[in-house]
This record gives sequence, C-alpha cells and structure tokens, in this order.
Amino acid sequence: MSRICICGGGSLGHVCAGVFASCGNEVTILSGHPSKWTDNIVVTDNDGRQYCGRISRISDKPEEVVSNSDIVFLCLPGYLIEKTLTDIKPYIGKAVTGSVVASTGFFKFAHSILGPGAALFAFQRTPFIARVKEYGKSAYLLGYKKELLAAVENAADTEGFALMLEDLFRTRVRMLPSWQEAALSNSNPILHTSRLYSMFGESDGKPLAVKPLFYKDWTDGASDVLIAMDGEFMELVRFVCGKESSIQPLLEYYESHDSSSLTAKISSIPAFQTIESPLREVEGGWVPDTESRYFTEDFSFGLKFIWEMCHQYSVPCPTIDRVYAWGCALIGQGLSVSYNPQGSVLRKAQLRMLDILVEVDRICRKCGIDYWMDAGTLLGAVRHGGFIPWDDDMDICINRKDRRRFRKAMEENLSDRFAYQDCRTDKYHFEMSPRIRDTHSFFDLPIERKQKFRGLFLDVVLLERIPSMRVQHLIYLLYGRVTRTIHNYGEVMYDSAFRKFATKLAAYLIWPAMQTALGIIRLYSELTRSDILGRYYVGFRNPRYLSHIYPLTEIYFEGHRFYAPGNFDGYLKAMFGDYMALPPEGQRGGHDVKIEVYD
Repeated sequence: MSRICICGGGSLGHVCAGVFASCGNEVTILSGHPSKWTDNIVVTDNDGRQYCGRISRISDKPEEVVSNSDIVFLCLPGYLIEKTLTDIKPYIGKAVTGSVVASTGFFKFAHSILGPGAALFAFQRTPFIARVKEYGKSAYLLGYKKELLAAVENAADTEGFALMLEDLFRTRVRMLPSWQEAALSNSNPILHTSRLYSMFGESDGKPLAVKPLFYKDWTDGASDVLIAMDGEFMELVRFVCGKESSIQPLLEYYESHDSSSLTAKISSIPAFQTIESPLREVEGGWVPDTESRYFTEDFSFGLKFIWEMCHQYSVPCPTIDRVYAWGCALIGQGLSVSYNPQGSVLRKAQLRMLDILVEVDRICRKCGIDYWMDAGTLLGAVRHGGFIPWDDDMDICINRKDRRRFRKAMEENLSDRFAYQDCRTDKYHFEMSPRIRDTHSFFDLPIERKQKFRGLFLDVVLLERIPSMRVQHLIYLLYGRVTRTIHNYGEVMYDSAFRKFATKLAAYLIWPAMQTALGIIRLYSELTRSDILGRYYVGFRNPRYLSHIYPLTEIYFEGHRFYAPGNFDGYLKAMFGDYMALPPEGQRGGHDVKIEVYD
C-alpha cells in the first residue's frame, strides 16, 4: 500500500481521496479548509457502487501531511499549482509529485521549482468525471475513462509506477513518451473556450435571453470553432510530438466527421447532461461568469499554454489567437469598468494610440522593417488582449541599425494625422529614441513643454547588443547624460544660463571620446554575439534577450494583429517576473498628467 498526499479540495480531490483510501492506502489531505473535512469520505459512482475510506490526516500545513509520502498528487486549478509546488518543495523528499492534468502548466512549473531531476507525473486528461456532493464528506464519480494517458519523469521504476497508477485509478494507464504529449491537451482548454466563444464572441456583449446547458445545448457554431481550434492545435502536436503522437483529433476522439455529428455526440454524452454553463444573471439575461474555472483555469492557463507554444514554434493559430484574446479581454472587463470604461478620456486616449500603432505597423510591413511590442504594451497584449486598463502610453522596439530606414519610412508614409519626432526634427526632443505623435490630442508632460508636438505618442525604443546590463548602466551614467545635455535637456528643465553653458561645453568636449569608447563596446558586443539587448542613452533595469525575440510572431492587441517577440513568455518574465499577477491597486496608474483627445 502507498502513502499518498492529495493537495486540493475540489471534486477530483474528493473522489481520489475516497477511491485511494478505500483500498487501504494511507491518504492525507493538504487543504486550505481542513476544518470542513471529516475523517471518512464516501464516493458513489453512476452504478451505485461506493468507495469508502478513512483519511489519515487533514491539514493546511505541508510539513504535517506531505512529509514521508510516496506520492504527492495535486488536484488543483492552474493558478494554485506554482504556489503549492513552492510551498511543498521542502517536504517532498523522494516522493513522486503529480498532477491530475498536465495541461495547465504543471510540468513547466515543476521543472522550474523542483528542478530537472524531480520525479514527476501527470495525466493528459482528468482521470475521473467528478462532482462534490457534500464538501469534505462525499462526492459523485460520474464517469470512468477507458484508458488514462500519463507522462512520467525520473521515477525509479517507470513500469512499476504505471502499474501502481492502474491500481489506484482502476483504469488501464498508458505511458506517454514526453511531458509535452501529456501537457498538450485538446480537452478542456479547447473544449470549454470554444463553447464560450461561440456563445458570446460575436454578440457584442449582449446577454443571452435563456441560460443554456453547457453540453446538452451544444451548437453547430460551437463545433465549428472547436474544429478550427483543434486543427491548429493538431499542427502544434505534429510539430512538437511528431506524427505518431497519441493525441487524437477531436473529430476522431468523438467518432464524428463534421460539425453536426460532433454536436450530436457532445450533446448526448450522459455524464455531461446536467452540467450548467458558467453564466451569471444580469438585467436582460445571462452573461459569462469570468470568475468561474472555465475562465480562471481554461483561458488563463490551459489555452494560454497552447497559445504560447504555437507562437514559440511559429505554428499559425488564427482561431486560437482570436479566442484567447477575446477571453483575456472579457476577463479584464471588470478592471475596465474601474479604470478605462468606454467613453472615458483614458479609453479615448488608448484608442487614439492604437491608431498610431496601426499606422506604424502598416508602414513597417510595407517597408520590411522589424518591430515588436515591448514593455506594458506587450504585457497588455498577453495578459489583457489589449491595453492594460490603466495604461496611458505605448512602446515598440526596433533594431538600432534600422533607425535611419525607420525615420525615412515614417517621414515619407505617415498620414497627416501623425508626426515623426526625434532630436533632428525637434530641438527640444532630448531623447535619442524617436516618437510617433498624434497631432489631434494633448499629453501634458511638463518636461516636454517646449517640444514642437505634444500629443499622445508611441515610443520607439532603439535596441542593440550590449555586453552586460552592468556595462550598459555604467555607460548610461555618463553617455546618457551627455546626449541629453547636447539635445537641450538643460533648456527644457529651465536651468540657469551659466549652468546650460557649462554643461553643454562639457558635453561637447566629452562627446568625441564617448563616441569612440561606445564604438569599441558596440564592436565587441557584435563580435561576441551577445544575446543581451539594451540601450545606452536611457538605463534599462531588466534585459531583453535576442533569443527571446526572433523569430517574431504576431499576437492580437485590441482586435488587431501586431508583431511580438517569438518567446514573449521569456521576454516578459525577464522584464516583470510573474507578469500574469496584477500589481497592487496602489501601483495601478499611468502618468499623472492632463490628457485631451480632439476629433
């Protein structure tokens, strides 16, 4: 018999606890609500068969229930996996750590937190269909699977472990050749998201008059979206796992051949008949409940993982792109009500800046100039499907070597609504990086009061190879100040006449030596093929890596597709760390300035 710690108190946690304990295993529970559990749990399946077992210990302290376990089994939603693995790491010992599904990033988190040698396992699909009857006491086992597919890493005896899983789950278990094959799932991450998009994706936010059942009332429209998403998903599977992958196309899995037959199949599955849609009632009908696990789990983790991998491997995924961006935007609507509701000055400003980016994208594509979304703009695209709700600026990057081509392309092709601005076109633009300004708005930054154009803008960051972040910072301390002084920074700051004269004289005297030194450093960075990108005239605190950027990909931002780093996950982690976590409310805000948007 085995000592098994189950982490989590959801329906699968209940069912697994009852089934495992019923055959004499020592089962402990790690739960945030230990007082709600009883020592005994009863699980009843659709045939009336019951699994009754005694729980050895229930606690919210990992050291009390994880230590000395043979198996630590996570029955958790995606947003709790990373934190739980971090909490239990000191107590895992030699246990094999697993997850009820791999599709919400389990292996990715486990490799990072537990290390490359950790013994791990996870299922491709959930082993049971389950529902809680009475929390901490009883649950329903609504359906068994014919076969379970699992990936195992670093187990002492893989075959023996597979047999152990078969005994625990009462189902045949087949081992998969790689963790990617378990993590790539066209079950819930695609099934749930396609259905929700078919309900509301083209409805302009109008409530449904009647609340449909999620599966029983499945539609051909949902099947159309599902088949399209699955087609893109299977291209990713073939690229990553090979043509012999065990992952079946959904039409094959559901023994269907087109949308109508798939609809008939999904809507008739007995175990799914009573499952409700994740909706909440409002005046006029029903709208999506974005706090349900269909959003917090399947969009934010399941579909996000697939979406990221498609872009990482340059697999075209227009339908997945569209559905994921829609889900992100919908999840962020609650924030939009507080920060940038429709009709607000900030939202008008954001849409005007979007116009700038659309124009710049058009010209860059026409002229063959690489660019990519950066910083908060990229973060907004990935986390919100558009602007961060409180953001009031935009950033893109280009390669410094393209700066002259970019300037020429903008000056020759920009419409009259916009203006190209740099230190050559505006003597009081003291930065080396250019901006594209909107000429029908006003952005009142006091430091820019002497500039020719003062409308809303798109920052264009010029990046180049640097030897290290430390070298960049050291050069910025002198070179950045020299360039700003030469470009009239003192006048902008209303320095005294003597101070302006003295600092400018010093800057011009130092300038040749600085340019020579910088040229040597640039040559060294190119010859050593440094992977770090930065800029010398404005200090960056966090690096950008060339290997994260190319090949470029395209992702949705406010309903448009713009260029982004190919590995935007690595790019954003290098900049922000846990970039999907929202900052504290006190840190949500843009520039404290007056903004005006004119027609």
